[in-house]
Amino acid sequence: MRGGSLEARLRISDPDCAAQLRRLGMAEPPRPLTWRQRVRVACEATEALVYLHSKGIVHRDVKPDNILLDEKLTAVLADTGFAKDQRPDASVRCRSTAALYMTTGYLCPSISKGGEYSSKTDGYAVGITLLVCLTNRSEVQLTDRCEDEFEEDWTDIDVTRIADAAAGWPDPAARAVKDLAKADGKSLCHDSLRKRPTLPEALTTLQALLSGSQRRAGMEEAAPALGDEAATAARTTGYEPSPLSVQVRGMRTSGDAQARIQDNMMLAFKTLMPRLDAVYASRSAAAPDGFEERINFWHRECGLPTELRSQLHSLRIWANAARHHDAARWRRDGPRSEGEASRLVAAVTEAIGALEGLNTFG
Repeated sequence: MRGGSLEARLRISDPDCAAQLRRLGMAEPPRPLTWRQRVRVACEATEALVYLHSKGIVHRDVKPDNILLDEKLTAVLADTGFAKDQRPDASVRCRSTAALYMTTGYLCPSISKGGEYSSKTDGYAVGITLLVCLTNRSEVQLTDRCEDEFEEDWTDIDVTRIADAAAGWPDPAARAVKDLAKADGKSLCHDSLRKRPTLPEALTTLQALLSGSQRRAGMEEAAPALGDEAATAARTTGYEPSPLSVQVRGMRTSGDAQARIQDNMMLAFKTLMPRLDAVYASRSAAAPDGFEERINFWHRECGLPTELRSQLHSLRIWANAARHHDAARWRRDGPRSEGEASRLVAAVTEAIGALEGLNTFG
């Protein structure tokens, strides 16, 4: 998406991240995200996770690189290809496979010890993401390295010594985020799963932090991800997401029409292809790297329906046209209307969902 990933926006001095942002049309490095913007993005990503969990699905690869931003810094949780349906036991658990799906640094230690994926392991990744937003440090052994650097236990480290100065963190907000992520008491990265808050609880904390800062500053810039009614619902176990959350913020609904369609096509292709990778995981070693060849391989060798193959190729062509920011190519190869684009994405999403159902229960 045109705002880049949260990872790229946090690591603007990193050469690879800077190159990614330049490819999105940012000739000059953008300003560092403020602390309010970081918390707001975390709220929106957490809201999407709460919705997924309410449907019995765990994401399994939450990290800043999978949180995409549009030009207004609205967050979209992407790369749900590793997401796993927890049914028929949809309470908290998802049995581990031989693979470790999360990225190093964001992987809950319980998984590497043979534990199960769950909403709590997604919550652990949210906690590490919050610490990366707070400190702009590497996620790998983040708290251990801070303890070694300052020769203090994590809970004793003064948050002003680790907060990213470029974000302008006020001390109370920085302490709240640090303690929500990891503390002796209830926290997202606590060693004990039993002492970790639920994500609706964490979402409520983040929203309270954000709305409290707005009241003090009198600002509307960093509006909470949920309205009052949805925020109240998030405090209950029967969370009912807003209409926007029903799509996990998967499709933009405002801004320039052409840019909106282009962003949606890139996002749809980015999130749908990994889901098919998961469906055909048993043949992944033989699947070609190129998207066009991989789609044809799935059709030829794995029984991908012919209609879905055709639809995926259309989506691939549209996403490529959007990615290259070539107006002539978009006019030639892109969808004729927003309705056509939305119908194709809906059809592909439904068809892949059906394949996932067969893969899970067949």
